[in-house]
Amino acid sequence: MTGARSFVIAAADTVMPVPSAELLASIYPSTPLTRELGTFDTLLAIDRARNALGYAPRHSWRDVVDAP
Repeated sequence: MTGARSFVIAAADTVMPVPSAELLASIYPSTPLTRELGTFDTLLAIDRARNALGYAPRHSWRDVVDAP
């Protein structure tokens, strides 16, 4: 075995009221966007956990709190 795999386990959406692509461009303007984003999709790479572990966030705070 060459090493353990690591996974990011996080919410599927951000807590920010600003769309994710706009947030990325304003804070880290030189960072390329490497995948399609929904309006408030997470900027963390949770795809490995989705693919390898079947991880799927079941809850969003946006379902509970009135958000913009």
